[in-house]
Amino acid sequence: MTILSPGSGGSARKTIGFGRCASYASQKRKHDVATKSPASIRLMKDVNIAPFKFSSHSLKELNTCDARLREIMKRAIKVYDFSVICGFRDETAQNYAYDHKPQLSKFKWPNSKHNRQPSLAVDVAPYPINWDDPVKFTELAIVIKSIANDLCIPLIWGGEWRSVDMPHYELK
Repeated sequence: MTILSPGSGGSARKTIGFGRCASYASQKRKHDVATKSPASIRLMKDVNIAPFKFSSHSLKELNTCDARLREIMKRAIKVYDFSVICGFRDETAQNYAYDHKPQLSKFKWPNSKHNRQPSLAVDVAPYPINWDDPVKFTELAIVIKSIANDLCIPLIWGGEWRSVDMPHYELK
């Protein structure tokens, strides 16, 4: 299955797999016709395109994360353009996130999964970043959760919490 990148006007297409613990590498890319999904994501069958890549800031943040999170995100960037906002948070950064108005974290140091080394949590945002676009965050979540499922890595998305945290992903 292939997803059209948001705002691409149909020009940026990426293949994603939805099989339970299937090998992501076995997914093939070819050309076909666009359709619409219930989640407002334009999906396509087997379309070919060059992958996106991380900025130096995103790579720096991603490298502070657990190897399982790094693997998921490295595969996801091949499918969907996004930025890594935060991996590990030191004490100063975590307490700032807790004290900030509006609150960016519900946890003080050292109680967040961002406070482990390597980090068991990562915050990401669709690129270009628009914090007020839940559709793009949901599209990205579908890609990331599908890849985690294919790799048999239990992953929680903050967008499914009662107190919604759209950029947040953490290992179970």
